[in-house]
Amino acid sequence: FTFCKIPFQRFLIPTGIPPLRSGTFELSNMNQSIDDMFSNCSMEMEKQVQNLYFPREIQNDLFREAWNKNSCAQQKLDMLQSRYKALTINHTKALCVYTGETPNLYEPLNGALRTGAANYSTPYFQYHALYFWLTSAIQILKNSCETVYRRTPNVYNGQKGQIMRFGYFASTSRKPDLFDFGSETCFHIETCYGAYIDKYSVIEGEEEVLVPSYEVFQVIDMVSNSHGDLRDCKKIFVLKSVGNSSILNCKAANHNQQIRSNLKLMLVFQLLIGLLWNQSLK
Repeated sequence: FTFCKIPFQRFLIPTGIPPLRSGTFELSNMNQSIDDMFSNCSMEMEKQVQNLYFPREIQNDLFREAWNKNSCAQQKLDMLQSRYKALTINHTKALCVYTGETPNLYEPLNGALRTGAANYSTPYFQYHALYFWLTSAIQILKNSCETVYRRTPNVYNGQKGQIMRFGYFASTSRKPDLFDFGSETCFHIETCYGAYIDKYSVIEGEEEVLVPSYEVFQVIDMVSNSHGDLRDCKKIFVLKSVGNSSILNCKAANHNQQIRSNLKLMLVFQLLIGLLWNQSLK
């Protein structure tokens, strides 16, 4: 697959302030992004997060401040858990942290996701807990495929027929007319893995759908000005979901198992060396 390099600014900012960052970006391969979807290892990853990653990462001042200040989490859980029984307080806290404006965690998180593959499952990536609970929340909340929109102030270059991913949590909306977020390049997106999170967001009313880093799209068309309900855009990429790609699937969940396995091999090797050494002395 050939994926996409896309800036990590958040599309929907809870205050309604549009992102100011602008530039030119190429749709290309996001093979350095963190794309773990925890397929067949979510229970093991939950244990790893509770026992290893969260206790370590909550020591980060920014994360601790954001995690501890979220009064919205319990309210959201009480209101909506009857519909999504798998949802926990950690899921709603993660959504509140991500959609909250102060402190801003969505930008450093998405920045780390875009290029952090080499650091994943190591202490250099500081957001295993937040990434896991956000991803898990999306998987619980997602329903069927739906059409969403993303407006940006940036110039994007790509080709019709190209295969791409966003490579981070891409904020989109059911609303096509959020003009404050830009009109330089827009995306008309069919997502089948994104989840509607408006009811769990700190600020409701933006009709936000959060698309995970591992969803794969094909550019089925490139048009100017308008496509369907999307209007007043210099360039529009029409994207269709074609599946998922998770290069790092379960890497963090299996990390300690790999360490334990390596330690066992080292112990066996040391015992063999000891036996051979003793035999050589006889």
